[in-house]
Amino acid sequence: MENENTTTSANLYPEVGSAFSYGWEILKKNFVPLLLVIIVISVLSAFGPAVVGHNYYGFGFFVSLFGIFFLGPVNYGKNWVFLKASRNEAFELKDIFNVFGPHYWEIVLASLLVSVIIGFGIVLLIVPGIIFACRLAFVPYLVVDKNFKAVDAISKSWEMTKGFAGKIFVMGIVSFFIAIAGFICLFVGIFPAQIWISSAFASFYHAVDIKSFRVIEV
Repeated sequence: MENENTTTSANLYPEVGSAFSYGWEILKKNFVPLLLVIIVISVLSAFGPAVVGHNYYGFGFFVSLFGIFFLGPVNYGKNWVFLKASRNEAFELKDIFNVFGPHYWEIVLASLLVSVIIGFGIVLLIVPGIIFACRLAFVPYLVVDKNFKAVDAISKSWEMTKGFAGKIFVMGIVSFFIAIAGFICLFVGIFPAQIWISSAFASFYHAVDIKSFRVIEV
């Protein structure tokens, strides 16, 4: 898949190194628009709950509602933008809000079910929670990309990540250290770190989705 603004190329495979390498190229090509996406998400995550809840009794309850019905879907929208970037498709900042459409309730339900499943796994001595998180990593992409219903997305993600859960776990570990490095870089580096991590995970899903080991032009 070629882009007229292509300046570099990389091989995209369903491998940890390939996903982060491809994600880095995506970061370089789309830094400013993806930075705006990350900033908007960060602002909503940091200040949204305070705006919604600080004047109300039961602050925690309203924050929870805000997370379930707004932040959760918006984060699915963020994943959609990064997936489009990984495919060299045009995207806009407003695309993160496209989740508030016909499939909104499936997105809310998918987010809730994944959280409950992972939370239940964590209660079971943590390790099952990690396994569930890895096997359900593709749910957000499947809901926004394929318009899967919540339960179907969970089932399909479990199927697609068979044989890849270990790599997704390693990607999580690598992402942790990238995020730490971002904080060390006077905190400002956390934004590029988030772009890189999100691009890498979207690229990994893309690589598994196409089920091909051919070269993809970046």
